[in-house]
Amino acid sequence: MRKHIYKIQWKISEHRRDKRAGVISPVQRSVYMKKLFDEAGWDHEQKAD
Repeated sequence: MRKHIYKIQWKISEHRRDKRAGVISPVQRSVYMKKLFDEAGWDHEQKAD
């Protein structure tokens, strides 16, 4: 049985204005969204490294 080797390459769209290739910064949640997530039980936020 042969193993397939796949090569994944990052590509930036020509239509994208900022041409960023790195990780984007997370958006801060509004007070409304924080309360909504607390009510739903999804109160664990993701922390940026």
